[in-house]
Amino acid sequence: MKITGAPLPQFADLIKSLIGRAGGMTRLSAPWAADDQTAYWLSRSAHSLAAIARWKAEDTGKDNAVIWVPDYFCNGSLGALRDLGTEIVFYPIAETLDPDWQGCRELAGTKPPDLFLLVHYFGRSGDAGGAVAFCKTSGADLIEDAAHSLMAGPGVGDVGRFTLFSPYKTLGLPDGAIVLTRGLGPDQQALFANIMKALPVGNPPQTRWVIKRLIQIFAPQFILPTPDTWGPVEYFDDPVGPTDIGMADMSDVSTRLLECVVPRIDDIARERNQNAARLYQALSALGDWTPVVDGSEGFAPYRLVLRCTSPEIAAARYRELRENGVPLESWPDMPPEVMAEEGRYAQAILLRRTLMCFSVHQGLNADRIIRLLSR
Repeated sequence: MKITGAPLPQFADLIKSLIGRAGGMTRLSAPWAADDQTAYWLSRSAHSLAAIARWKAEDTGKDNAVIWVPDYFCNGSLGALRDLGTEIVFYPIAETLDPDWQGCRELAGTKPPDLFLLVHYFGRSGDAGGAVAFCKTSGADLIEDAAHSLMAGPGVGDVGRFTLFSPYKTLGLPDGAIVLTRGLGPDQQALFANIMKALPVGNPPQTRWVIKRLIQIFAPQFILPTPDTWGPVEYFDDPVGPTDIGMADMSDVSTRLLECVVPRIDDIARERNQNAARLYQALSALGDWTPVVDGSEGFAPYRLVLRCTSPEIAAARYRELRENGVPLESWPDMPPEVMAEEGRYAQAILLRRTLMCFSVHQGLNADRIIRLLSR
């Protein structure tokens, strides 16, 4: 197995994605959609957020909706909302990665939300009960952001009026996201359906993506990019500039790959948990960090996330492990509004400066990673 940051599709699946025919999307939605939800497929969840914001504005007759987003969040996912003119308010989260409800209640007195985004970080279920209670008192509609979750499960996707998943992040697809609605009235559902139809249509052929995956599958590891060249060189560096999320339609390649991988999704969950457990056992010997989410809570982790005892230790360890070829990353690229006010968003910035994320995907060669740790 190769060392890659994301899972590679199996060669047989890749061939089927080029020549096969996809079945009904209702059946493919089963790992994510409950019976009381309506599913829509898109290329990226950033499109889903913009569609929800536009729906809220039109449903309430406002020029723009106010959406609350946690201050520990990926700036690249906000581009479509910014283009739409949606007012984004960053609410505080606690060290636990759950919302700081006291801080949220204080903030609601000055800028009440129309939409509240609860993030299930790294696949771990967030405080959905607290979010439901807060939305009830503030009048906001709840969005569950489960983009890091392999599939729906206890505490993930149970209560949101909208729920977002991004299967392309976990299943080795070039694109693919699903937005689920729950409890909308007939007119509201029709409005949302029309908004989805009005999104920028099309998705270019994924020929380049397929060729790149074939090279990764068949090329020797020594001629492929090594983990020390992935992403920012230094731990505190963030990507600069907007992220191009492309057109809204999910590609045919992704649809056909889903046909292949959905029947194996329970096995994929088990492999991710096993990799997270094995890597944590090896990494824990280094000391100076503790697991934030390690897969022991009954979910399939998106990453093994460890909290360093200080930013200085995090930066030094990031550099050392990358030089040894260990695949790891910092997360996320923080919104500039957050980074500009360190006093106000101190907890989020501390999380960004102390959390380290290790790949645990189903194609990972855990034995090889563990050997690299002993260099």
